[in-house]
Amino acid sequence: MRTSLLLGIFLKYILVLLPVIFILFSKLVSGKTKVKWVLAVLLIPFILKELVYVVVMLQGDALQMHGSIVLGGWAPAIPLIWYISAWSIYLYFKIKYESPKIKKRTKITAGILLTILVVWSLVFVFNTYKEQEAKIILKCGTEKIFTKNLQPNKLYLTKNYIHKTFSTYIGDLQGNKMILSNKIVNMGDLHDCLKYSDKQFNLIYPKDSKYNKSWAWEKDTYDINSKLLFSSEESVCPSDKSDNREKNEYEKWTNQYGDHSIKTNSDSFVFDVNNTSHTVKAETIEFSQHFIGTTFSTDENKHIFRTSIDDSSKIILWKFSKNGDFIKEVHIKLPKSVIIVAGRGYYISHIKIDKDKIQFRLYERYRSNQDRGWKIMCSYHTLEIENKI
Repeated sequence: MRTSLLLGIFLKYILVLLPVIFILFSKLVSGKTKVKWVLAVLLIPFILKELVYVVVMLQGDALQMHGSIVLGGWAPAIPLIWYISAWSIYLYFKIKYESPKIKKRTKITAGILLTILVVWSLVFVFNTYKEQEAKIILKCGTEKIFTKNLQPNKLYLTKNYIHKTFSTYIGDLQGNKMILSNKIVNMGDLHDCLKYSDKQFNLIYPKDSKYNKSWAWEKDTYDINSKLLFSSEESVCPSDKSDNREKNEYEKWTNQYGDHSIKTNSDSFVFDVNNTSHTVKAETIEFSQHFIGTTFSTDENKHIFRTSIDDSSKIILWKFSKNGDFIKEVHIKLPKSVIIVAGRGYYISHIKIDKDKIQFRLYERYRSNQDRGWKIMCSYHTLEIENKI
């Protein structure tokens, strides 16, 4: 890869400097005239390149950047103006000083190159226009759902925290219907975005989508609000120096109180009851084989707590009997002051269950920025719900 990079840099400067070399060894002019032409081929293209660079950087939003994270789809204009202006000055030099026969051949060459440049520019501008946003359907924080020029009925969703780049096609728009495609990656992102809308959109899912299924647990699924009791200050996560491993409060609590007999397979919760494996099919849209959450047991029941995979404003709680039989699925709505930020780790710990209340800690863990030494940072919210489940 390093060799390819060096080769690219070498070829770039060869392409720019060849006109200079040709003029230096040309017998058409000499003395001060040659010096002037050499300086012209060296300086004018470089100045033009720098001017284009400034325009692209300052007017990036107006030019509807796409493709390159830093400079957008107009980034190729920077080296191209450098190469084209250098060779244009050289061709003008040839036309000015060569014999009539060679001058005619040079004009034909210049005309062909100009035609190629015009055609390429038209295609480039057309493609750039095609990728521009025609209409923003929803603007939701760092994301948005929008359509593009020449595709007014196709919907795109921007990915997390990347401004105007890397959009994903999610389906078609027909009135207030969003007909989703099979290519959609994360339905949670779309659902979170729709919360910001004042309009009501009817989502039409693909035929094979799990969102079209009739879930057996729906009749036993409940919504409940949570109450914020306490928010800790942000601090560096404690570590155990003996083995140089992170030992945060979540890990300490789960090691001591977590029910490690609860596991998952492809579509079910699996309970180890008296050394016997008991499987319960997970008839819920919130099931994830790879994200079981925090397990906790009392004398009567087994519980699983975790953040929702479909809605970032919810905690999911599953309640089972001590034998592993499903009892209820509870969707715990977080207070508005408790915001789950994409890219951070959230865990449930310090669960306390009594007759009237259930209390738990939503524990947050993430890496700080470079200014703070890339340390692992920790904080938590203590939440409470009524024990009506």
